[in-house]
Amino acid sequence: MNIKQKKATIHDFPFLNVKVKTDPFKVVREHRSQMKSSLVTPSRNHSYSLCIEYVKEWFASAFVDGFFKSAYINGSHVIDQFRRLTREQLLKRNTPCYTITPTIDYDYNSEMVDLYPYGGNIFNNRYELESSFYRNFETNDFIALDFKQLLMKFNIRIKMPTLASAQDLYDFMQIKFRAGATMGREVDLDFHLPMKLMAQVAKDNGFELDSNYNIKDSTEFLSHMNKNSILPIMYKRRNGTGNKEYFVKLPKMYVHFRISDIQIDEGERQGHLMNNFNLQFDVDVHFPCPKFFVYFYFETKEFLKTSPEESDIIRLEDFPVLSIPKTNDKGWNQFITTEYIDDEENFNEKVPLTISFIELLGDLRKAIDYTKSIYLSPGLFIDMKLFNNGKEIPLEIDWENYEIKTNTVMTNIKSHLVLYVDNKYLNETIMKLREDKEHRITPYMQSKVVRN
Repeated sequence: MNIKQKKATIHDFPFLNVKVKTDPFKVVREHRSQMKSSLVTPSRNHSYSLCIEYVKEWFASAFVDGFFKSAYINGSHVIDQFRRLTREQLLKRNTPCYTITPTIDYDYNSEMVDLYPYGGNIFNNRYELESSFYRNFETNDFIALDFKQLLMKFNIRIKMPTLASAQDLYDFMQIKFRAGATMGREVDLDFHLPMKLMAQVAKDNGFELDSNYNIKDSTEFLSHMNKNSILPIMYKRRNGTGNKEYFVKLPKMYVHFRISDIQIDEGERQGHLMNNFNLQFDVDVHFPCPKFFVYFYFETKEFLKTSPEESDIIRLEDFPVLSIPKTNDKGWNQFITTEYIDDEENFNEKVPLTISFIELLGDLRKAIDYTKSIYLSPGLFIDMKLFNNGKEIPLEIDWENYEIKTNTVMTNIKSHLVLYVDNKYLNETIMKLREDKEHRITPYMQSKVVRN
């Protein structure tokens, strides 16, 4: 669907107090600097289980029902075998039977495509809201989903009673599974939506939660989610927990298979006879998997705790990075950006901040000492700004004790301190201190003295 051509209705944007008759994303884009984002990591185990289930169905669907007398998935719950098999079947497996042994390659990153070393803030800058699947223009909340690939390796072993049946099965499998080649499938997948994310969305939209943060009216909330989502949202039982939870259906997800050559052994000797011939092959499966969900919003949220006793919250990042200018009003670029987390007791008692920044200065200290020695303020080339919840906080800078103080109370325990530096002044000062203007190469002893 081409979102830019989508006919939009009139949406009321509370943070702008205007009504929009055109593209609903237009006003949101214009005020992108106000937007915050929270990253929520999904369940890798759910994607791991999905891949195993799909490979099992992919393999078993090649044979008629009832061909295999038993099957075993390595890593499945031990009680599952007792639930389906009799005592005699547990002691001796009837043939034909098969086992599937899955392993996951944790180092795989799709040739560095799935690496994400930038931190949560960068995602807020680079993500396009048009790619979000949940779009609530009444509360201005959006949920997006970013993907990665899992590399799962499967060893499939089949046991046949006779050499003749094993040879016939070998020829059949060579053709059916394209041994030594690759293949791809498109499949619809149901990915689990983190319950903490769903509880947060429900709270922000006025739905009632119980003491364990479960949504009381799940039917009404499911209707709300499907009303604002371009992808189907489902509420069904999750086998891993036994509880009903929320899922999003992703259509036509590409799954890639690489199948090895099929091997057949010489069987097992039982007296004078050879029985139980084994066939096996390996399958590498590239399986789509959610990397993280992103909850975009404009207004500051009061985030839920994971449980009433715990203090952590669902977000990995919650900061409108775009509101921090890359340069200050003098045209100086950012030199240092760092986070400062206030003491929890001071934050709860609403005590203004006092931050010592001497450890941040590093090599700037020489230029600062020189500037102070000629009776000038380091503010001549250093500009400090403090941001809390995306808003700039007025500062008082004490260059004698290297401390900054605020007169206002912080609304977020985490703040961001930014140093802007006049690089022209800094470089000229460093050159002057090192007396490098006349020399293309600094003599070793001279540079050693300067470093010390």
